[in-house]
Amino acid sequence: MKLTPALVSNLFETPMADLTTLDMSNKEISHIDDISGCISLRKLNLAKNTIKSSDALSGLQYLPDLTWLNLSNNSLENFEGLQKLKSLHVLNMSHNELNRISIHITNLVDLKALILNHNKIKTIDNLASLTNLNTLVLSHNNIQTIPNLSTLTSLTKLSVAHNSVRVVPDLSANAELKELRLNDNKILQLPDTLRQCSGLEILDLGNNMMREWTDIAALGSLLHLVNLNLKGNPVTEKEDYKEKILALIPSLRVLDGERFDPKFLQRKQKHKAHLQFIQDLQNKKQRIQDLREKKRQKREKGSDGDDVDEEASEPKVTKNKKRTKEAGGPNKRPKVKK
Repeated sequence: MKLTPALVSNLFETPMADLTTLDMSNKEISHIDDISGCISLRKLNLAKNTIKSSDALSGLQYLPDLTWLNLSNNSLENFEGLQKLKSLHVLNMSHNELNRISIHITNLVDLKALILNHNKIKTIDNLASLTNLNTLVLSHNNIQTIPNLSTLTSLTKLSVAHNSVRVVPDLSANAELKELRLNDNKILQLPDTLRQCSGLEILDLGNNMMREWTDIAALGSLLHLVNLNLKGNPVTEKEDYKEKILALIPSLRVLDGERFDPKFLQRKQKHKAHLQFIQDLQNKKQRIQDLREKKRQKREKGSDGDDVDEEASEPKVTKNKKRTKEAGGPNKRPKVKK
Protein backbone atom coordinates (compact mmCIF):
# COMPACT_ATOMS: atom_id res chain seq x y z
CA MET A 1 0.00 0.00 0.00
CA LYS A 2 1.18 3.53 -0.80
CA LEU A 3 0.89 6.49 1.51
CA THR A 4 -0.92 9.00 -0.73
CA PRO A 5 -2.88 12.23 -0.19
CA ALA A 6 -6.07 10.30 -0.94
CA LEU A 7 -5.32 7.74 1.76
CA VAL A 8 -4.62 10.47 4.32
CA SER A 9 -7.88 12.23 3.45
CA ASN A 10 -9.84 9.01 3.80
CA LEU A 11 -8.34 8.11 7.18
CA PHE A 12 -8.46 11.49 8.89
CA GLU A 13 -11.27 14.04 9.17
CA THR A 14 -8.84 16.89 9.82
CA PRO A 15 -7.89 18.73 6.62
CA MET A 16 -4.44 17.71 5.36
CA ALA A 17 -3.12 21.25 5.66
CA ASP A 18 -3.94 21.28 9.39
CA LEU A 19 -2.42 17.94 10.35
CA THR A 20 0.57 18.28 12.68
CA THR A 21 0.85 14.60 13.62
CA LEU A 22 0.25 11.63 11.36
CA ASP A 23 0.17 8.09 12.72
CA MET A 24 0.42 5.60 9.86
CA SER A 25 1.95 2.75 11.86
CA ASN A 26 1.01 -0.85 11.10
CA LYS A 27 -0.82 -0.03 7.87
CA GLU A 28 1.20 -2.29 5.48
CA ILE A 29 2.65 0.77 3.78
CA SER A 30 5.48 0.03 1.36
CA HIS A 31 5.93 3.41 -0.34
CA ILE A 32 5.49 7.10 0.52
CA ASP A 33 4.19 9.37 -2.23
CA ASP A 34 4.22 13.16 -2.32
CA ILE A 35 2.14 14.29 0.67
CA SER A 36 3.44 17.85 0.63
CA GLY A 37 -0.15 18.96 1.14
CA CYS A 38 0.46 18.26 4.84
CA ILE A 39 2.16 21.63 5.19
CA SER A 40 1.85 21.67 9.01
CA LEU A 41 3.10 18.13 9.57
CA ARG A 42 5.80 17.83 12.23
CA LYS A 43 5.50 14.22 13.47
CA LEU A 44 5.18 11.17 11.23
CA ASN A 45 4.92 7.61 12.52
CA LEU A 46 5.60 4.92 9.90
CA ALA A 47 6.56 2.12 12.29
CA LYS A 48 5.61 -1.52 11.69
CA ASN A 49 5.14 -1.32 7.92
CA THR A 50 6.76 -3.02 4.93
CA ILE A 51 9.07 -0.24 3.71
CA LYS A 52 12.19 -1.75 2.21
CA SER A 53 13.62 -0.15 -0.92
CA SER A 54 15.49 3.15 -0.78
CA ASP A 55 13.19 4.86 -3.29
CA ALA A 56 10.22 4.01 -1.08
CA LEU A 57 11.02 7.09 1.02
CA SER A 58 11.14 9.48 -1.92
CA GLY A 59 7.98 11.26 -0.86
CA LEU A 60 9.56 12.41 2.41
CA GLN A 61 11.67 14.99 0.59
CA TYR A 62 8.56 17.16 0.33
CA LEU A 63 8.29 17.45 4.12
CA PRO A 64 11.24 19.73 4.94
CA ASP A 65 9.72 20.89 8.25
CA LEU A 66 9.32 17.40 9.69
CA THR A 67 10.94 17.20 13.16
CA TRP A 68 10.04 13.68 14.34
CA LEU A 69 10.12 10.49 12.25
CA ASN A 70 9.61 6.89 13.32
CA LEU A 71 10.60 4.25 10.76
CA SER A 72 11.17 1.41 13.24
CA ASN A 73 10.21 -2.17 12.46
CA ASN A 74 10.54 -1.98 8.68
CA SER A 75 13.13 -3.56 6.36
CA LEU A 76 15.30 -0.57 5.41
CA GLU A 77 18.95 -1.15 4.58
CA ASN A 78 20.22 2.45 4.48
CA PHE A 79 19.28 6.10 5.09
CA GLU A 80 18.71 7.07 1.47
CA GLY A 81 15.68 9.29 1.07
CA LEU A 82 16.19 11.10 4.38
CA GLN A 83 18.96 13.49 3.37
CA LYS A 84 16.61 16.45 2.77
CA LEU A 85 14.94 16.29 6.19
CA LYS A 86 17.25 18.90 7.67
CA SER A 87 14.80 19.91 10.39
CA LEU A 88 14.61 16.44 11.95
CA HIS A 89 15.20 16.34 15.72
CA VAL A 90 14.32 12.70 16.36
CA LEU A 91 14.90 9.74 14.03
CA ASN A 92 13.99 6.20 15.04
CA MET A 93 15.15 3.45 12.68
CA SER A 94 15.41 0.61 15.16
CA HIS A 95 14.49 -2.94 14.13
CA ASN A 96 15.44 -2.62 10.46
CA GLU A 97 18.12 -4.22 8.26
CA LEU A 98 20.75 -1.47 8.46
CA ASN A 99 24.32 -2.73 8.15
CA ARG A 100 25.98 0.67 8.42
CA ILE A 101 25.24 4.34 9.06
CA SER A 102 25.28 5.62 5.49
CA ILE A 103 26.46 9.05 4.34
CA HIS A 104 22.91 10.24 3.74
CA ILE A 105 22.59 11.06 7.44
CA THR A 106 25.32 13.70 7.45
CA ASN A 107 22.88 16.43 6.34
CA LEU A 108 20.65 15.98 9.39
CA VAL A 109 22.60 18.53 11.41
CA ASP A 110 19.71 19.42 13.74
CA LEU A 111 19.25 15.82 14.86
CA LYS A 112 19.10 15.44 18.64
CA ALA A 113 18.17 11.76 19.04
CA LEU A 114 19.23 8.90 16.76
CA ILE A 115 17.81 5.48 17.67
CA LEU A 116 19.31 2.55 15.73
CA ASN A 117 19.06 -0.43 18.05
CA HIS A 118 18.33 -3.95 16.76
CA ASN A 119 19.96 -3.66 13.33
CA LYS A 120 23.04 -5.24 11.74
CA ILE A 121 25.39 -2.27 12.01
CA LYS A 122 29.08 -3.19 12.19
CA THR A 123 30.71 0.23 11.95
CA ILE A 124 29.89 3.55 13.57
CA ASP A 125 30.66 6.34 11.10
CA ASN A 126 29.30 9.47 9.38
CA LEU A 127 28.23 11.02 12.70
CA ALA A 128 30.82 13.80 12.96
CA SER A 129 28.50 16.49 11.59
CA LEU A 130 25.69 15.73 14.05
CA THR A 131 26.99 18.13 16.68
CA ASN A 132 23.56 18.68 18.24
CA LEU A 133 23.05 14.98 18.95
CA ASN A 134 22.31 14.31 22.63
CA THR A 135 21.05 10.71 22.43
CA LEU A 136 22.63 7.89 20.45
CA VAL A 137 21.28 4.34 20.77
CA LEU A 138 23.17 1.55 19.00
CA SER A 139 22.40 -1.43 21.21
CA HIS A 140 21.81 -4.91 19.75
CA ASN A 141 24.01 -4.59 16.65
CA ASN A 142 27.28 -6.18 15.48
CA ILE A 143 29.65 -3.43 16.62
CA GLN A 144 33.16 -4.35 17.75
CA THR A 145 34.75 -0.90 17.98
CA ILE A 146 33.44 2.46 19.15
CA PRO A 147 35.30 5.30 17.37
CA ASN A 148 36.19 8.68 18.77
CA LEU A 149 33.03 10.76 19.14
CA SER A 150 34.77 14.00 20.05
CA THR A 151 32.62 16.18 17.77
CA LEU A 152 29.44 15.08 19.56
CA THR A 153 29.95 17.53 22.39
CA SER A 154 26.23 17.67 23.24
CA LEU A 155 25.96 13.92 23.79
CA THR A 156 24.28 13.09 27.11
CA LYS A 157 23.22 9.47 26.50
CA LEU A 158 25.15 6.75 24.68
CA SER A 159 24.06 3.12 24.47
CA VAL A 160 26.15 0.49 22.66
CA ALA A 161 24.92 -2.41 24.79
CA HIS A 162 24.60 -5.98 23.49
CA ASN A 163 27.42 -5.81 20.96
CA SER A 164 30.97 -7.19 20.81
CA VAL A 165 32.89 -4.18 22.11
CA ARG A 166 36.16 -4.99 23.89
CA VAL A 167 37.56 -1.51 24.55
CA VAL A 168 35.83 1.52 26.05
CA PRO A 169 36.68 4.51 23.81
CA ASP A 170 38.12 7.81 24.93
CA LEU A 171 35.02 9.82 25.83
CA SER A 172 36.86 12.65 27.56
CA ALA A 173 35.65 15.16 24.94
CA ASN A 174 32.02 14.28 25.70
CA ALA A 175 31.82 16.39 28.84
CA GLU A 176 27.99 16.44 28.87
CA LEU A 177 27.69 12.64 29.01
CA LYS A 178 25.31 11.60 31.81
CA GLU A 179 24.33 8.06 30.84
CA LEU A 180 26.56 5.37 29.35
CA ARG A 181 25.35 1.84 28.68
CA LEU A 182 27.93 -0.73 27.59
CA ASN A 183 26.44 -3.82 29.20
CA ASP A 184 26.59 -7.23 27.52
CA ASN A 185 29.85 -6.72 25.65
CA LYS A 186 33.36 -8.16 26.06
CA ILE A 187 35.03 -5.36 28.00
CA LEU A 188 38.07 -6.43 30.04
CA GLN A 189 39.09 -3.16 31.66
CA LEU A 190 38.04 0.48 32.08
CA PRO A 191 40.54 3.01 30.66
CA ASP A 192 41.89 5.92 32.71
CA THR A 193 40.28 8.32 30.23
CA LEU A 194 36.93 7.39 31.75
CA ARG A 195 37.97 9.35 34.84
CA GLN A 196 37.43 12.53 32.83
CA CYS A 197 33.75 11.74 32.31
CA SER A 198 33.07 13.29 35.69
CA GLY A 199 29.45 14.15 34.80
CA LEU A 200 28.40 10.50 34.48
CA GLU A 201 25.37 9.63 36.62
CA ILE A 202 24.31 6.27 35.15
CA LEU A 203 26.82 3.63 34.06
CA ASP A 204 25.79 0.13 33.00
CA LEU A 205 28.70 -2.28 32.55
CA GLY A 206 26.85 -5.48 33.42
CA ASN A 207 27.75 -8.82 31.83
CA ASN A 208 31.28 -7.99 30.74
CA MET A 209 34.63 -9.60 31.61
CA MET A 210 36.20 -7.40 34.29
CA ARG A 211 37.84 -9.54 36.97
CA GLU A 212 40.17 -7.47 39.15
CA TRP A 213 39.82 -4.32 41.26
CA THR A 214 42.37 -2.66 38.98
CA ASP A 215 40.04 -3.24 36.02
CA ILE A 216 37.46 -0.88 37.51
CA ALA A 217 39.75 1.54 39.36
CA ALA A 218 38.69 4.45 37.11
CA LEU A 219 35.27 4.40 38.73
CA GLY A 220 36.74 6.14 41.76
CA SER A 221 36.90 9.43 39.88
CA LEU A 222 33.23 9.51 38.90
CA LEU A 223 32.10 11.77 41.73
CA HIS A 224 28.51 12.21 40.47
CA LEU A 225 27.77 8.56 39.70
CA VAL A 226 24.51 7.47 41.36
CA ASN A 227 23.62 4.29 39.43
CA LEU A 228 26.19 1.59 38.63
CA ASN A 229 25.66 -1.90 37.28
CA LEU A 230 28.50 -4.42 37.32
CA LYS A 231 26.34 -7.51 37.69
CA GLY A 232 27.65 -10.42 35.63
CA ASN A 233 31.31 -9.41 35.87
CA PRO A 234 33.67 -11.76 37.76
CA VAL A 235 34.78 -8.88 40.00
CA THR A 236 31.38 -8.93 41.71
CA GLU A 237 32.23 -12.32 43.21
CA LYS A 238 35.13 -10.92 45.23
CA GLU A 239 34.97 -10.73 49.01
CA ASP A 240 33.45 -7.52 50.42
CA TYR A 241 32.55 -6.44 46.88
CA LYS A 242 29.65 -4.20 47.85
CA GLU A 243 31.47 -2.54 50.74
CA LYS A 244 34.52 -1.76 48.61
CA ILE A 245 32.46 -0.35 45.75
CA LEU A 246 30.56 1.94 48.12
CA ALA A 247 33.82 3.11 49.62
CA LEU A 248 35.22 3.73 46.13
CA ILE A 249 32.12 5.64 44.96
CA PRO A 250 30.41 7.34 47.94
CA SER A 251 27.85 9.07 45.68
CA LEU A 252 26.22 5.75 44.64
CA ARG A 253 22.54 5.25 45.36
CA VAL A 254 21.92 2.18 43.17
CA LEU A 255 24.32 -0.74 42.77
CA ASP A 256 23.53 -3.69 40.50
CA GLY A 257 19.86 -2.76 40.45
CA GLU A 258 19.51 -2.46 44.23
CA ARG A 259 18.69 0.90 45.79
CA PHE A 260 20.13 1.67 49.20
CA ASP A 261 20.18 5.45 49.66
CA PRO A 262 18.92 6.47 53.13
CA LYS A 263 15.82 8.36 51.95
CA PHE A 264 14.71 5.48 49.76
CA LEU A 265 15.32 2.94 52.52
CA GLN A 266 13.35 5.11 54.94
CA ARG A 267 10.42 5.34 52.51
CA LYS A 268 10.68 1.61 51.88
CA GLN A 269 10.58 0.90 55.62
CA LYS A 270 7.56 3.17 56.10
CA HIS A 271 5.79 1.49 53.20
CA LYS A 272 6.57 -1.93 54.63
CA ALA A 273 5.26 -0.86 58.07
CA HIS A 274 2.11 0.52 56.45
CA LEU A 275 1.50 -2.74 54.59
CA GLN A 276 2.05 -4.68 57.81
CA PHE A 277 -0.44 -2.44 59.63
CA ILE A 278 -3.03 -3.06 56.90
CA GLN A 279 -2.39 -6.81 57.08
CA ASP A 280 -2.68 -6.84 60.88
CA LEU A 281 -5.92 -4.87 60.66
CA GLN A 282 -7.35 -7.31 58.13
CA ASN A 283 -6.30 -10.26 60.29
CA LYS A 284 -7.95 -8.68 63.32
CA LYS A 285 -11.19 -8.13 61.41
CA GLN A 286 -11.09 -11.72 60.22
CA ARG A 287 -10.58 -13.02 63.76
CA ILE A 288 -13.55 -10.96 64.97
CA GLN A 289 -15.72 -12.30 62.16
CA ASP A 290 -14.62 -15.88 62.93
CA LEU A 291 -15.42 -15.39 66.62
CA ARG A 292 -18.86 -14.00 65.84
CA GLU A 293 -19.54 -16.89 63.51
CA LYS A 294 -18.56 -19.40 66.17
CA LYS A 295 -20.85 -17.73 68.71
CA ARG A 296 -23.70 -17.73 66.22
CA GLN A 297 -23.22 -21.41 65.49
CA LYS A 298 -23.07 -22.17 69.23
CA ARG A 299 -26.33 -20.29 69.84
CA GLU A 300 -28.04 -22.20 67.03
CA LYS A 301 -26.89 -25.52 68.45
CA GLY A 302 -28.06 -24.51 71.95
CA SER A 303 -31.48 -23.52 70.63
CA ASP A 304 -31.88 -26.85 68.88
CA GLY A 305 -30.96 -28.67 72.10
CA ASP A 306 -33.66 -26.84 74.11
CA ASP A 307 -36.34 -27.84 71.61
CA VAL A 308 -35.39 -31.49 71.91
CA ASP A 309 -35.50 -31.42 75.73
CA GLU A 310 -38.93 -29.82 75.73
CA GLU A 311 -40.30 -32.42 73.34
CA ALA A 312 -38.75 -35.24 75.31
CA SER A 313 -40.15 -34.06 78.67
CA GLU A 314 -43.68 -33.43 77.44
CA PRO A 315 -44.98 -37.04 77.56
CA LYS A 316 -43.59 -37.49 81.07
CA VAL A 317 -45.60 -34.53 82.34
CA THR A 318 -48.76 -35.97 80.74
CA LYS A 319 -48.15 -39.39 82.29
CA ASN A 320 -47.63 -37.91 85.76
CA LYS A 321 -50.84 -35.92 85.44
CA LYS A 322 -52.70 -39.09 84.52
CA ARG A 323 -51.39 -40.92 87.56
CA THR A 324 -52.32 -37.99 89.79
CA LYS A 325 -55.83 -37.97 88.38
CA GLU A 326 -56.24 -41.68 88.97
CA ALA A 327 -55.16 -41.24 92.59
CA GLY A 328 -57.82 -38.61 93.11
CA GLY A 329 -55.61 -35.63 92.90
CA PRO A 330 -52.92 -34.44 95.24
CA ASN A 331 -55.24 -32.47 97.60
CA LYS A 332 -58.04 -35.01 97.84
CA ARG A 333 -58.10 -37.13 101.04
CA PRO A 334 -59.69 -40.61 101.11
CA LYS A 335 -63.01 -40.86 102.96
CA VAL A 336 -63.01 -42.73 106.29
CA LYS A 337 -66.07 -44.83 107.16
CA LYS A 338 -67.57 -44.18 110.54
